[in-house]
Amino acid sequence: MTQKQVLKVAAVQFNISWLNKKANLSKLDDMLQQLSSVDLLLLPETFSTGFSIDVDDCEEQAGG
Repeated sequence: MTQKQVLKVAAVQFNISWLNKKANLSKLDDMLQQLSSVDLLLLPETFSTGFSIDVDDCEEQAGG
C-alpha cells in the first residue's frame, strides 16, 4: 500500500499599495507569518507593484 502525499497550497490576495514594492512585500510577509507548512504559494501576477505601463516605475533590477 502506498502512502498518499499531501500538497498544501495557499492562494494570497490582498489590496496592494500602488507602485510601492516595499510596502507590498511587508504586507505579504505579515500574511506569510500566519501560514505554516505551505508547499506552494500562489500570488497575483503584479502583487509587488500593481500593473503599470511605465516600466521605470516597477521594473526589477537584474539579479532580483
